[in-house]
Amino acid sequence: MDVSGSPLEYAGFGGNDSPFGICSRTRKDRNDSAAMDHDRVVKALSMARLAFVVLWLAFAACVLSGQNPNAPPPDPQPQPERSGSWATLAPNVLKDEKQIWTFPRKLARGKHLIPVAAVIGATAGLVALDPTTAPYFRRTSSFDGFNHVFSGNATAIGTIVVPVSLYAAGLIRKDSRMQSTALLAGEAVINAEILTTVMKDIDRRLRPAVLAPNGDFDR
Repeated sequence: MDVSGSPLEYAGFGGNDSPFGICSRTRKDRNDSAAMDHDRVVKALSMARLAFVVLWLAFAACVLSGQNPNAPPPDPQPQPERSGSWATLAPNVLKDEKQIWTFPRKLARGKHLIPVAAVIGATAGLVALDPTTAPYFRRTSSFDGFNHVFSGNATAIGTIVVPVSLYAAGLIRKDSRMQSTALLAGEAVINAEILTTVMKDIDRRLRPAVLAPNGDFDR
């Protein structure tokens, strides 16, 4: 049935020159584009999850296959607990940093190769997916509430407040174990911040929030 020139045409049901038809097609194109972006993100995330599962299964298989049933039982004597105090704070941090930065020597001797390969592979996969996933998350407003609550400043303050509050509670309760635990948590925060700061200065990779929604996310 020809609807040209009829009210149906101007209602958006026909006519290529109808302004209503053009608006309808424009909205449809936007919806189709958004749906395609969503489908690409879902597929990319599915591939990332699949790669992670494969890497994890490979790691578990290698660990299980490396077990020797005739190996002697492990030493039943428990390892001494690490003490957390103001006197040991700096020495513990220095010891941890030495272990962190000399870790490649263990790799050169063939130790921990499988878990390191799994972590590097998963990281490389996530970086490779950035051009596909990052534009979607930069354009959508679905996570505005989450980003507002867990902003950079909020997470930094929370990271500091937790061990400080735990230590204060230990002082009030005169609980030396709680104070030691808080100081150990502080050591972990210091070690993580040192490593993160140095690695960010080395790789110089831009944060996704710095780039435009349609920017180059390979940088």
